[in-house]
Amino acid sequence: FDSVQALQQKGEHYDLIFMDVQMPKVDGLSATKMIRKDLNYKYPIVALTAFADESNIKVCLEAGMDGFLSKPIKREKIRMIISEYCPEKNENKDDAKSK
Repeated sequence: FDSVQALQQKGEHYDLIFMDVQMPKVDGLSATKMIRKDLNYKYPIVALTAFADESNIKVCLEAGMDGFLSKPIKREKIRMIISEYCPEKNENKDDAKSK
């Protein structure tokens, strides 16, 4: 529930959520469904999973996730996901570098 509770706090905003599919209290699929339905959260949610086969990817997408990242996680994969789902963040970073 930590992810759901964090989003319920007033004033909290996240550009992107990395959601572990297998969590102890509430699995990532259930948490994502709650976030999408109960909180009407529109920002991207990306699954973190060790099981990135076609059937598991489909289940993640059906739960309301926007994409997936398979474990083990490499830094470059995280950068690619951020570039894909938060392109404006990368544009700002590139602008700061050029100044």
